[in-house]
Amino acid sequence: SVGSSSGSPKGAAVAAAAANSKAKATEAAKAKPKAEGGMRGWFGSKATPKPSIDGILLDWKLSPGEILALCDEVIAEMESVDDTVAAVPLSSATYANTFGRIVSMDRELDPKQSYITFPKNVSTDKATRDACVEASNKLSAFGVKSNMRKDVYQ
Repeated sequence: SVGSSSGSPKGAAVAAAAANSKAKATEAAKAKPKAEGGMRGWFGSKATPKPSIDGILLDWKLSPGEILALCDEVIAEMESVDDTVAAVPLSSATYANTFGRIVSMDRELDPKQSYITFPKNVSTDKATRDACVEASNKLSAFGVKSNMRKDVYQ
């Protein structure tokens, strides 16, 4: 029959290749080292290793206070990059020391922002949802303020 591996050399070869591929993927997953520290590790605190998805470690048990503290740290990081870019004299501005820094910051901080705001959509704890909404509002307000900086985007 079509798609059957029995009875044809080609079907047997396809089945063997699929089994070999699955075995290699399993071995690679076992050999892949797990990063330590969870998402909290991004912020320098010590946490126990958590389950990971493609190297991003997740810990959805943040307290409302931790959520707001992480939000403030993300905003401080973003403001620091804005200040650094604003300090670059126009005569020595390059992609790497201006827009490249902003793009790199966005790439680094977008997952952090999602990490501290996503629980507003799924948490069963009202205090956690409220903290995530507050963090989301703070991040949005800072984003508007940041995008309006003429010294950064001239």
